[in-house]
Amino acid sequence: MKLVARLSTAVVLAGLISAAPASAQNIAYSGSTLGCFYTTGMSCTPVVNAILGNLSFSGNTFSGTTQSGFGAIGNLASSDNNLGVFSLPGNNDPRNFDTEPANFMLYVKWITPGGAVPSELPYTAMLNGVLGATTGGVTVQFTSLPKDFTFDGGTGALRLNIVSLNNTGTGTLVPVTGDFRVSATVVPEPSTYVLLASGLAGLLMFGKRRQKNV
Repeated sequence: MKLVARLSTAVVLAGLISAAPASAQNIAYSGSTLGCFYTTGMSCTPVVNAILGNLSFSGNTFSGTTQSGFGAIGNLASSDNNLGVFSLPGNNDPRNFDTEPANFMLYVKWITPGGAVPSELPYTAMLNGVLGATTGGVTVQFTSLPKDFTFDGGTGALRLNIVSLNNTGTGTLVPVTGDFRVSATVVPEPSTYVLLASGLAGLLMFGKRRQKNV
């Protein structure tokens, strides 16, 4: 009888392990971005191309596949496949962001994974720095990171990196980068339910036999 109980328990445990959520899965992801500049206390409407003085932002598209639950978005050496691009031409108009506060808002819209809620993630950032005619620089520092969301079959979080632009006098182009971390839930297959049912049935039979022998 003890052997039957042990075998039944083992079957139930095996079924539970098979049905447990997976902590990291390979998930394909893609989307696009919009952005806008605004002053403190105001709001803005994200667009594909936003401009603040000589500083500009261009929205972009991105795509990739996570590896063991992690995916890097953006490449500092390329203007392709990232979360948008900030550009600063040479010979800028002087601007001191410490005395002229400015903010930036980035909207990340998911295409995949499907069923993302919210489908658009808004990120706010503060601009800091001083731009001279051909010297200085500015940083775009995003706040409230990372942002969590859900999708069909799991949860994810997107974190953005700080953007730093140096005014070299010849122009600067810097993409927005970040990382996507995901935890996907695996739906149990029919065979898993059969395994669980047989294990529970075995425990039930063992319990009834014990009652008769008492």
